[in-house]
Amino acid sequence: MPELDEVLDAVRREVSPLLRPPGANAAMTTVRRRRRTRALVAATVTAALLLVPFGLSRASHEPPAGTPTDVWREFVACARSHGQPGWPDPTVAPDGHATFPDFFEVKKGLPAVETACGSILDRLPVAARPPKSR
Repeated sequence: MPELDEVLDAVRREVSPLLRPPGANAAMTTVRRRRRTRALVAATVTAALLLVPFGLSRASHEPPAGTPTDVWREFVACARSHGQPGWPDPTVAPDGHATFPDFFEVKKGLPAVETACGSILDRLPVAARPPKSR
């Protein structure tokens, strides 16, 4: 069957340039995996970078936990323990603003306790915070 051998040799010569060498499929699989991994890492990093500003901005605009009434109660307790024992309990509106009885002047009492207790009022909504005395 010399004719068959010649035909097979001819086919091998024509087809062999089109075939990959042994092990080439494994190398291509590795390259594909690396590309896929790089693309996945890039997509994850991009998504994380895009979401970070939203998380930070939301946290900075949300009022901290606790109701305005709780914040004012804590402030009054602090003021009483820092030299203002006669500080009265406030009436707190839903928006966080506090009013005190007519006989008490907040403007006179606030500077005395502002250093020790002023940071408590930072937990109120911005519009409800009393003006700083300094």
